[in-house]
Amino acid sequence: MNDDIKNQVYGVFDKYDKTYCNSGVMANIQEWKNNKSWLVELLRRHPSWNEDALAVVFEVTHSREIDKSKVNLHRHGLSRLISELEMTEDNRNKFIQSLDAVALTYAKTLPGTDTAALVKDYCGVTCVAGQKTSRIINAICKKYALDKHPDYNACFAKLADSLNPMQIKRTALLSVHPCDYLEMSNKHNSWSSCHCLAGGEYHGGTLSYMNDECSMIFYTVDDDVTEGFYTAPKRTRQVFCFNNGILLQSRLYPQTDDSETRDIYRNIVQRAVADCMGIPNLWTLKREQDEVNQRVRTHEDALNYRDYEYKCNKPNISLLKNHNISEDDYMLVGSTAYCIDCSEPIYENNGLYCESCSDDDCVSCYGCDHSVYEDDAHNIGGYWYCNECCSYCDHCEEYTSGEVTDAYNRRGHRISVCDYCRDEYYYYCEDCDDYYNEDNGRHLDDGFSCNECFDSNYCACDSCGEYIRIEDMEAIDYASYCESCAGKSREEEVIADAGYLMSA
Repeated sequence: MNDDIKNQVYGVFDKYDKTYCNSGVMANIQEWKNNKSWLVELLRRHPSWNEDALAVVFEVTHSREIDKSKVNLHRHGLSRLISELEMTEDNRNKFIQSLDAVALTYAKTLPGTDTAALVKDYCGVTCVAGQKTSRIINAICKKYALDKHPDYNACFAKLADSLNPMQIKRTALLSVHPCDYLEMSNKHNSWSSCHCLAGGEYHGGTLSYMNDECSMIFYTVDDDVTEGFYTAPKRTRQVFCFNNGILLQSRLYPQTDDSETRDIYRNIVQRAVADCMGIPNLWTLKREQDEVNQRVRTHEDALNYRDYEYKCNKPNISLLKNHNISEDDYMLVGSTAYCIDCSEPIYENNGLYCESCSDDDCVSCYGCDHSVYEDDAHNIGGYWYCNECCSYCDHCEEYTSGEVTDAYNRRGHRISVCDYCRDEYYYYCEDCDDYYNEDNGRHLDDGFSCNECFDSNYCACDSCGEYIRIEDMEAIDYASYCESCAGKSREEEVIADAGYLMSA
């Protein structure tokens, strides 16, 4: 088994472009084996134990309830589309009233007759209680020809999906496999944590969790994943720790506040541990932070991020009933991590190497995964980026992992600015397609114009003094007028002419 695990660990380090030696890798695997052997033997008793995965494998079902915020977001999306169609204001208002009446029920099917009557009154579409709300919305959209809009199908599909609660099947694992600790924040996830080997600040923490006596990785993957589980993107993940009759449930990723999912996962792990021990599944749950702190300590050499020490992460402990847990009993989380190059202990949490093997002070770029010298990298939001994967904003004088835009500052110098500074301090000139500091242009009724474009394209109305595009000006008797003043000037000429004729 050691050779298989070693080769799998090699594969993870290769994936993240980490240099390593056999002695360093084996030092950690041996520490894992020494400290985790009792936990491996315990979990092996479970009927759903998978020897290749070194995990207990479960099938779980997640209920996705209707998210009102998403319904509102996609409802506004359809409302924006209707504003782009030519129709009377009255019809546009009827559409929005009808759409809101149905969508704001936040239900898969129409819950009652009152809403059906409102829709009939607003737009004439007939619907009944119990009919799918997405079908009614589609009928409303067709009545006003919104289905002809090129973006309709995509917008409608999002709204229909948000009004449809779902049962999502996933595969869950309670794992003690070394690679699941290393991949506890897989770089292919849709989310990331500080333990990610691609740019996170707690690389060493993955080894500290791996090498201790009590930590287990509980995670879910798509239900079609049947092997190589640790390589698959993790949909959700939690660290559970068990020892001395004490079970710690740490932070849930990616949605810390999802109390329903936390409860489901805790019940699964409690049942699994009790079944493996052959005892009744009876626990006392403790949610207060001081109770967690009393029962959970961290190893003095541990490098893991201690999210279980913060109330905002919703940690809790469960105590096995009838287990004779004394007031002084606690579990020790984390352990010494060893340099994957030379096998010496590591004392810095942001790497997998000791000080002498620090890969010449290299870090892993979160953007491209390549190792670069720390002096040639930039820490942005807790992650390292190489020069090619980040940009410098000349306005805020900070590096950004996003795009930068060329703009002209107040001195007229062309600089690069991040998205935030661009939106906050610069204005877009539609005539030349560039961004400018407001000192280099003018705010007008139809937008912003840089000084050069303003001088070329605008002039002042000789009557009201407002600046108008030259092509929109009207010349009357050697004067230039805006549309409104030109009309007044013509009226005055007609009146003057009429008065002259009457006097004649």
